[in-house]
Amino acid sequence: MGFFKSSYVVPYEIENRDYKSRLILSLKLVDQGKDIIFGRKYEIEYYSTLIKNSIYVALSSYHTLLNFYKSLKKNNNKIVILDEENLITLKNQHYYKQRMSKKLMEISDLLFISDEEKLLNIPNDLKRFQKKIKFTGNIRFQILNRKYKNILKKVFKKNKNFKNYILICTSFGNFNHFNKKYFYKNKKLINPARHSFFRKRYYQYCKEMFFINYKLIKFLSKRFPKIT
Repeated sequence: MGFFKSSYVVPYEIENRDYKSRLILSLKLVDQGKDIIFGRKYEIEYYSTLIKNSIYVALSSYHTLLNFYKSLKKNNNKIVILDEENLITLKNQHYYKQRMSKKLMEISDLLFISDEEKLLNIPNDLKRFQKKIKFTGNIRFQILNRKYKNILKKVFKKNKNFKNYILICTSFGNFNHFNKKYFYKNKKLINPARHSFFRKRYYQYCKEMFFINYKLIKFLSKRFPKIT
């Protein structure tokens, strides 16, 4: 099987979260005469060794993706990261370590972020990469713009049974998986030798948040039975 040759490769991760916004981005690129591979992140990563001489529009700058981005670079691809998760509430020191690390900035060609504070407070060891970092919007929010209301109307019509509802936000990667097996065997999250104390505290925190959310959902379902 030969290589896929395309101007841009645009993956999406979850249909209800980033599918439509990244599809609009792809259509804009098509309007400019670009060739596009658009598809689910899982399948695109599976065939990533066949992608060559393209611009990969990544959706996260998380440090655990470094090896994957290195594999793309081996086939002469450029890495453009439209970090849709950069508004995550991390302290600056943790953000720069996990989502704007020196190794990541060395391998990436462009990084788009929507949190201007992170750009203004960039540490000295990352300042040499400033030309690679661009302050821009976040397509997950920009899809709420009026000009895309027809797209959103179709979504609302599809879910017409949910006219009024209460949305409870959790962190599906942590609070919904607080068990010890998840935290103590997944060594990619935190180094167990150096951070065992903090792992235990974080485990306890996620456990508490899980049960707090559980109690909240029970309370709201009784208080507002018609919209939960």
